Amino acid sequence: MQIKDGLRKEWLFFTRTRRLMGVIIAVFAVAFATPLLYKFMEILLTSIKNYGSASASGILTEQDMQELSSLGGLAGFMSSASYAFSNAMLLVCDTSMLIIALLLMSACGGEQKKRSIMIPLCSGLSYKDYLLPKFILYPATTFVMTYISGVLTAFMCNAMFSQDKISTDMVFFVPFLTAVYLTFIISVYMALGLSTGRPGIAVIITLVGQSLVIMILAGLKMTRFNPFSLYSLVGSMLLDADFSLEKEAASITMAVILSVVLSVVMYFIAFTVMSAKNINNREDKPQF
Repeated sequence: MQIKDGLRKEWLFFTRTRRLMGVIIAVFAVAFATPLLYKFMEILLTSIKNYGSASASGILTEQDMQELSSLGGLAGFMSSASYAFSNAMLLVCDTSMLIIALLLMSACGGEQKKRSIMIPLCSGLSYKDYLLPKFILYPATTFVMTYISGVLTAFMCNAMFSQDKISTDMVFFVPFLTAVYLTFIISVYMALGLSTGRPGIAVIITLVGQSLVIMILAGLKMTRFNPFSLYSLVGSMLLDADFSLEKEAASITMAVILSVVLSVVMYFIAFTVMSAKNINNREDKPQF
């Protein structure tokens, strides 16, 4: 019953403070803005190339012609649906993650600093019932919003761009990998924020740590069979001509399984740390 009440409490907090709307906007705006920006760049570069060729015919030097040719090549590159979609999903992993983390600061440790959980804990609320609704609601919402926005972005890219169309299976598969990875990162952030009671520091640690881990794994050539390989796959699987889903199936499956397992482990880490800390206000000095 307490878990049900905890979910209701978190849902009311999520909706009444408009943080749910913020998460939706953060994910969808970032996902949709990228193909729109690429389409604008494609139109702009094509217009510059066409205008330069038409207005200065017979006057342009060889160097000018080479520059116009490079603009045309860049415009063609910008017309790639796969390129726009891959970059949109990478931005969702980075930018949307930051925005979501900032929106969830109060629920992921900020309320401990404000002492708003003291009375519920004194009234019998267990750490399990306090933490479990958070680790159910927020990662689940992140997953659903990321997946839906990714699928819609894929269809948008196919409709807007003429080259390198995204295949039907990738329209649904790449957003799934993006959603799994982002859910894993949010779970790590929640564990840090709830364990320390300092969500602001947890945001910095998560962002910096994510980049460092990806760089270290790349340097050690350990880019497969781990959750962070999903980030690399999102950015490269549509652009790598040699990529084979059959060859990478084992690595992807293991990465997804580890992401789910580690997301669950994050809950137990937060539970263990909070239980060890035994948050209470008995040692607080009087305010007057």
